Amino acid sequence: MPNSRNRVIYAGNTVLISDYPCWNSQTGDYDLKLLQRIQSSSISIDSPITRPKQIGSSDFTFDRYLNYPTVKVNLSYYLSDNSNELLFGLNATGNEGAFKNLRPAERDRNLFFVFSNENEDASFLNNYTGLDVFGIGNAFVTNYSISAAVNSIPTASVSFDAVNIVYQTYTGYTINDGTEIPAIRLSDGEKATGSYKLNPDNFDTSNYLSKQNIKPSALKPGNLILSLQQPVLGGVQYSGGVNAYITSLQIDIPLERKDLNGFGSNYPYDKRIIFPLVGTLSFEGVFSKSVSGDFSNLFLDENNYDMSFYFKDDDQNTKFFIEILDCKIENQSFDLSIGNNLSFSSQFTFKVSELDGFRISGQADVYDSTAIEYFEAANITNETTKLAVNRFVNSLKNNTLWDKMSGIYPFIGATANSHKFNLKNPLDSDSAYRLSFQGAGTVHTTSGVEFLGSNDYANTFFNPNDDLSGNPVHISVLNLQDANVAGDSPDIGCQAQYGLTRFMLYLEADNTVAFDAYDYSTNRISISNPNSQAFYVGTKESNSVGHLLLFRNSIIPVQSAKNINMTSVSRPDYDMYIGAINNYGTASFASTSNRKFGFLSFGDGLTSGESVQLYSAVKQLQLDLNRNTEIFI
Repeated sequence: MPNSRNRVIYAGNTVLISDYPCWNSQTGDYDLKLLQRIQSSSISIDSPITRPKQIGSSDFTFDRYLNYPTVKVNLSYYLSDNSNELLFGLNATGNEGAFKNLRPAERDRNLFFVFSNENEDASFLNNYTGLDVFGIGNAFVTNYSISAAVNSIPTASVSFDAVNIVYQTYTGYTINDGTEIPAIRLSDGEKATGSYKLNPDNFDTSNYLSKQNIKPSALKPGNLILSLQQPVLGGVQYSGGVNAYITSLQIDIPLERKDLNGFGSNYPYDKRIIFPLVGTLSFEGVFSKSVSGDFSNLFLDENNYDMSFYFKDDDQNTKFFIEILDCKIENQSFDLSIGNNLSFSSQFTFKVSELDGFRISGQADVYDSTAIEYFEAANITNETTKLAVNRFVNSLKNNTLWDKMSGIYPFIGATANSHKFNLKNPLDSDSAYRLSFQGAGTVHTTSGVEFLGSNDYANTFFNPNDDLSGNPVHISVLNLQDANVAGDSPDIGCQAQYGLTRFMLYLEADNTVAFDAYDYSTNRISISNPNSQAFYVGTKESNSVGHLLLFRNSIIPVQSAKNINMTSVSRPDYDMYIGAINNYGTASFASTSNRKFGFLSFGDGLTSGESVQLYSAVKQLQLDLNRNTEIFI
């Protein structure tokens, strides 16, 4: 490695983890995230060599690597909240089993051990070029454990099996070049070619984890509260008036995995978890009082016991919570030596299914803070939906699109109350551009919102004259129906009296898609003979240049048009409608047009490149939500 240093000490070792799937480029500001309070780490590489013998020879037939190297990583860290667990991909919300998110394929991640120079803390650097990095590719969680003992800070440990390790010097990144990620694309066994980005945002956990400002500096063993059920077999009294003094506990859950190998690749296509798993819960403590019982009744007693553990801060707020269901006692032992109290140890085992058996939770949330506000406003509780929306928010932020948006409407849910909220600012107020649905007949479904065309529309409360700082503007929409309409039939927008200035999108009127911003005689951009079931971006990116892009199943627009002679004129001073246009204060409906929308955004102007990035983000959102996919595949 090129850096000269006398040694590498603990302060110069930082561990970052990627999102999944790990073979995608990780060049967003928050694609790599800091694992916090790491106390120890270890890496080992096993590269088995195959040496078969043959009859009639005293030498090996060959001496070769036939199996991929197994990279094992172990991390230990102080428990403070559920932050690290969320970043590992565990379900740390307490509602279902902790490992349910790990079962689907392509949930492996990359780990990056970043080594800064002596007397440098990586979290305080602005330039990471030249730093040494151990890149761990395709890391799968294989063990999770928690330890707590009197006079010690509670710790957790996690182990990974990975398929590659790269020793490299970080050289920076670009979109198509840079320091390569260490992952193998397991679908075909080829080395992934994407790059990754080290930047200060990787180390600011408040960018991707909630409630970090109230995270305790440490969880004390004196603030650990146990809620235990008393086994009927007798022995140690765990609960009641004179309960045992438990001095330590240990929870271990090995994740049994099976390599799914096949022809055509030197690497496994997946390392599948084999459920159910068997976890172990162990206690040690000082014996206080016995409970009568007879272990010969073991075969008659099939009782299972639920155990709960509350890790609290000094104000007695629960920061980390563990719930273990259906434990069975497996071992008890007692020890009495001269000068010591009678001590005991007890061991329980429990089954962990894909969906339940072992639950963890805490106050931290891996979702973006704005996304969390949107979930609460729109009453979104489904974890798959929340992950999809959060990925979409991060994608917009990573590609610097977020700040250009005034309104973002994913139309998630199946009610007007959920569809009305603006993801960018999910407040129930006109100033936050929440939609106000008017008229009868609007249909709200899980795939989007449909305006029947008779007298229904929604006011966005977005006024181009008042709410834009300049002339650049965009509108994007996912149209779910292909229906040509005769005559002048705008679907979205507003215009001043006599149409002197207008901001409109016609999805298909007389076999034409048109975008007006703001003088339709000089600034109109149109596309002829479209299949209007598509994703559109109409954008005036500067005073003189605009685009209209029609996307379906590729980042290359199916159809596009450009106007480089747009004039700089005033903006219409009216609120924009969707499902109709605001015709200088009165809703003008789209003739006999029925339109169904799966997404809407508007705001500052976008370049053609930014329009492609927005299309990619909206496409991924629809795929993650498993809806409207016929437009994109």
